[in-house]
Amino acid sequence: RGLDDEQLRGLKRDLAIRARQENRSPADAWRQIEKAMELERNLGRFAKRGVRATYHACDLCDRDSLAVTLQRIRKTDGPIIGVLHGAGIESACRLVRKKMLQVQATIAAKCDGAANLISLTADDLLQFFVAFGSTSGRFGGLGQADYSLASDLLAKMMDRLAVERPDCRSLCFHWPAWDEVGMAVRPESKMALQAGGVSFMPVAEGVTHLLNELQSGTREREILILDKPEPLDTDRTMTRNAAPADPREFADASSAGEAVATSPPRETHDDGAASAVMASSSDPCASLPLMDRLVPGIAAGQYLAELHLDAARDPFLAEHRFRGKPLLPIVMALELFAEAVMALRPSTHITAIRDVRIINPCYVDPKQVQPAQVCMRETNSGIACELVGPFYDSNGKQIDSERLYVSGTLETGDAARQLEAIQPGKPLFDWFPFLYPEDLHIYHGRPFRTLLKIDYIHGGGRAVLKAKPTTELVGTRTGTGMFTAPALVDGCLVACGTWGYIMLEQALEIPAGLECYRQSRSPREGEQCILRFFLREQGLKQNRYDMVLVGEAGDTILQIEGYRANCIGENS
Repeated sequence: RGLDDEQLRGLKRDLAIRARQENRSPADAWRQIEKAMELERNLGRFAKRGVRATYHACDLCDRDSLAVTLQRIRKTDGPIIGVLHGAGIESACRLVRKKMLQVQATIAAKCDGAANLISLTADDLLQFFVAFGSTSGRFGGLGQADYSLASDLLAKMMDRLAVERPDCRSLCFHWPAWDEVGMAVRPESKMALQAGGVSFMPVAEGVTHLLNELQSGTREREILILDKPEPLDTDRTMTRNAAPADPREFADASSAGEAVATSPPRETHDDGAASAVMASSSDPCASLPLMDRLVPGIAAGQYLAELHLDAARDPFLAEHRFRGKPLLPIVMALELFAEAVMALRPSTHITAIRDVRIINPCYVDPKQVQPAQVCMRETNSGIACELVGPFYDSNGKQIDSERLYVSGTLETGDAARQLEAIQPGKPLFDWFPFLYPEDLHIYHGRPFRTLLKIDYIHGGGRAVLKAKPTTELVGTRTGTGMFTAPALVDGCLVACGTWGYIMLEQALEIPAGLECYRQSRSPREGEQCILRFFLREQGLKQNRYDMVLVGEAGDTILQIEGYRANCIGENS
């Protein structure tokens, strides 16, 4: 209590250190502190306005604990005449990733809690019992199968209660995202909702809807709050050619036992211990092959895209090895950055990836799944990204919990940038067929083998590449595709390295970074492309290249400026 900004920062820092030592998420640990501070502020506001409010903490799913709490309320505050049940747990992710305990907790917070409240207030002269559901309970939500189930079941419980206790006004609100309160205003949820074009319902409007329904003489049991009568594509996953909804269709909804008001079509959650206003958001990582979830960071304005690297199952690791050890390629680091930013801003386009640097090589032990995260923060030049993860020694012992592997900055815009078309030219004589070596220190397996032919000329060269399906790189991972072209780009880098080995010092070249990566479109599966690359600078330990990849239609697919490759000898 009474902490200034400096003390709060110190508390955050100490809490993060302790959470990491206990193998807990620092963000989750800090979220509990934030909730306690918010509760204290709200109670203080009540007191200043002369409202006597008491906060009783208990687990609604624990019937005995709830019974004791209700009895305490009756003794201290008098008869219980109304219940507002808004507890809930929501953690959006793909169904295959959901854990049984997580699903059980999601359903229990809403439905078991409601069942206990209904049973333990059976002898109270209730005037109303209001349950807070979600628009996802009516229309579903991406990554919210369990939460949608719980919200819809809660509404059906209110239907039954209305029949069993006709003297009690029983109803369920299918709320959209509230503004200022609830989990919809968490940074990671709010940015995802705003990027999807979702507006937020002001608190005053929500309270007005609630009071109006309680004071009205109608007996609807489910109240749906929407922003406007349009196709209910709250996750922006439906096709764009759907016919606009006829407003008259919504006017007929009351005949089915529903009342329709106006406000936005989405909602995000709260935690599950007590009844409170809440909200729910879709999983912004659900359609991304490499991302697990998006969470807020410890520092202000920081966001973390969490992921896992599995060299036993991920072809982009198993088929890319340095001296026999799976090594994350720089081209996959570009894709990780792109997917992380798209999870944060799903409605934008990535226009450039700049200042990419490999700080440390990211080796992944095939015997264990390695967690990692892309740390993002806003800067004047774009979204700064850092790939961070644990580092283990040869015995599997963790040496560093947060080693920085790759950094870069991503620029975004409203539309993809079209790149200037060039003429890559043709070989003076003929192409040289390229065969990937099997015995070099650097091994590129089948998913990366896009380079077919090469042409060696002074100051640079040309190459022919063929695009492969992205599924060959990601294996069993699911998603809607990639934002970059990792296998093709890897083939471009191999072409530069091969040219450097033949034409320069016969040294192997290892990627070190690049100045700028731009891509105007994704290559089509099987598309044959022409690469034109130039040696910009030759150094003793590092060479620098520029390159352009041209598609079959003569358009420029991607452009790389300032690709840096470190030169190493066979024995270095």
